[in-house]
Formats: sequence, structure tokens, C-alpha cells
Amino acid sequence: MKNINRLLGLVFALVSVLFAVSLFSNLGAAKVVKSTITVEGRPSTTVKAKVLTPTSPVAIAVLLMGGGGKIVERSGSRGFPGFIADNAERFAEQGLLAVLVDAPSDHRGSEGMRPQFRFSDAHVADVDAIIDHVKQETNLSVWLIGVSLGSISAANVAANSRHHVGGLVLASAESRRPSWSVPNLELGNVNAPALLVAHKKDRCRGTPPEGTKIIAKKLVNAQLIEIKIFTGGPNEGRNPCHPGTPHTFHGIQAEVVRFIADFVKTHSR
Repeated sequence: MKNINRLLGLVFALVSVLFAVSLFSNLGAAKVVKSTITVEGRPSTTVKAKVLTPTSPVAIAVLLMGGGGKIVERSGSRGFPGFIADNAERFAEQGLLAVLVDAPSDHRGSEGMRPQFRFSDAHVADVDAIIDHVKQETNLSVWLIGVSLGSISAANVAANSRHHVGGLVLASAESRRPSWSVPNLELGNVNAPALLVAHKKDRCRGTPPEGTKIIAKKLVNAQLIEIKIFTGGPNEGRNPCHPGTPHTFHGIQAEVVRFIADFVKTHSR
């Protein structure tokens, strides 16, 4: 009888723990409020963004996707998660007001935003319009976070925005395209902290991990520069530049998001 009572007690304790964990998880998820905004960018152009707001945000994280830069229902290929779009909520859960920027209305075709457009003043104007809207609600510092082709967008806005930029984070950054790469931007205009993140086994032609050093040398006026090269995670993608590979930090995305968020929170004013 004592053994049965002891067993029942253990079962009850286990159920209580599982219930508490489930309740805690639900409460944590409920702290992120999701919304969608649409703003006027350039004349006759609109730009949308998904906004994920935690209870007490520390900074604004403007998230700029790679590829065509379009928000789609499923951003990963073959079911694999991309880095920016599929982790926007993780950034919010880490205490950042995450703003996932969509391609503007005049670049919603099959190709989305091409590198040439990401390099343009027009692109900066569109992202600035999103920042204008978000800054109406909060005066937190603005960080630009971009991955792959989105690194061009993030660096261009950081260098040319009419807003004061609190910091810049480039992940799997474009460093080897002949004309349209991050080192070709006016990076000397960036005077905020900068974090360059890469994966040691990134085999995407335009984003080798050693490219972080090339970019760092161009950030001559940055308050500080940190380079972080990650390792680990499986390689399950066929294309080295697509989701499922080290290029998008496949298998270690949560770790990378935490590292970036910690950097942002540490260096936000």
C-alpha cells in the first residue's frame, strides 16, 4: 500500500510540474503582442511590417530578410526555417521590439527586392517610413539587423537613415558581390556599435565567414565592432545559400538569436 501511495505521489508531482511548465510557457508566449502596420513609403508606394512587441522592450530591432525580402506564409524552403522571418518572435521574446519589414508594394513580384534596389536611397526612404511609424509609439534606440541580402539593406539604412541608429547587426553578410556588397556602401557613416555574425561552414559564395573582416575594416567610425563566428548545427539544405544550411545557422538559430539580442541589450542606450 505504501508503495502504491508513493507511486501515486510521484505521478501527482510529475503532473503538477508539467502543468506548471505548460502554464509558464503559455504566459511567456502571451507577452508578445503581434500586429501589422502599413505605411506610405515613397510616392504611390506602401510598405508593410509585422510588429512583435514584448511587455518591456529594451530596443527596436528592425529585421531585414534575405532573398527577395518578402514576407510569405512559409519563409523556409523544404520546410527549413530561414533566419530572420522565422525567428522574429524569438527576437521579441528576448526583449526586443521586433519589426519585420516586408518588400515595398512596387517590389512584390516574383524576384522581390533585387540587390540594386537594396543599395538605393529609395529603399532607405521606405525603411525610414517604417521607423517613423514605430518611433511614434516609443523612443527606444533603433537597431538594424539583416541576414544575407538583408545585410545590404541593414547596412545601407544604418549608413544613410535620417534617424539616429543605435546599432547594426549583420549576419551572413554579403561581402563578395562585385558591385552590390556591403563593403561598397558608405560604412564610414556608421558611428554606432556593430556586430558581425557568421558561420564557420557557410559555403554561400557571397557570404564567406572571412568576409566579416573585410566589412570590419570599412566600419572605421563604429563605436565598437565585434565579430562572432559560430559553429555547429546540421547541413540539410541543397543550396548553400538557402535555409537548412550553416548560411542560416540551421540547428543553432535560438543560440544565435540570444547572442545577438544580448549584444543589442548590452549596448543600447
